[in-house]
Amino acid sequence: MIEKPLAGRSILVTRSSRQAPSFVRLIEEEGGSAETIPLIKTVPLPSQWDNQVRRLQESLRYDWIVFTSVNTVAFFKKALKESGSSFPSGAKIAAIGEKTMLALEEEGWEPEVVPKQYVAEDLASVLKTKVKAGDKVLFPKSELARDVIPAILRESGAAIDEMPLYTSTAFEENKEKLQRVIASQKIDIFTFTSPSIVRTFTTFVNEALPPSSWNEKPAVCIGPVTEKEAADQGFKHRYMSSPYTMEGMMNVLMTHFGNGKKRK
Repeated sequence: MIEKPLAGRSILVTRSSRQAPSFVRLIEEEGGSAETIPLIKTVPLPSQWDNQVRRLQESLRYDWIVFTSVNTVAFFKKALKESGSSFPSGAKIAAIGEKTMLALEEEGWEPEVVPKQYVAEDLASVLKTKVKAGDKVLFPKSELARDVIPAILRESGAAIDEMPLYTSTAFEENKEKLQRVIASQKIDIFTFTSPSIVRTFTTFVNEALPPSSWNEKPAVCIGPVTEKEAADQGFKHRYMSSPYTMEGMMNVLMTHFGNGKKRK
């Protein structure tokens, strides 16, 4: 019997409870063992939610609506449903990547723009060639979203309507479990899919353990922003996925810690 590429590898999955299972399945298909400890959870933004729902009830018109994550699509859909309104008619849609595009298409919302590289800088660069001065752009977002896209589009003369809908909070219930698992030294590889997850990881672990318990282990990161955060937090051995997707992260795991071959 041929041994699978990730056999014997124990991999920490830190995604949210809703998003982790698909990544765990990919790891297990290649023979790896996944330890799932969600470190953040996404919740509606209490201080903003009711106000944003009321704004959607006003049937405002937009030339563009920009979505930068699957979470943004989900929370925008929830707010729209609570408002009793339909999707703004005539608005063109931009999505940051394939997964966001698929989430939009599931709702019958067809994106017109999807960049080749799934990062805010690339989406902003493409939109800069599409959005005209005076265009009104709705930007539903996380409270923690970077200002890259709004800033670039404002420079082009667009009117940006930012709509913070949700935020990410630390999954405090999993702090002690994470500390126990890291202390056991049974994890071979860490995986991170956002800067906030990296920060939560180091905050939780450093409360009980020295950096030497984790900073020499490889950290596989979904893209350049997450990789930079891992560097800032002290991870010495970092690997960035390409493309910036779960499949890209699997390619890193297979190439560097498996049999050297990407998934088919």
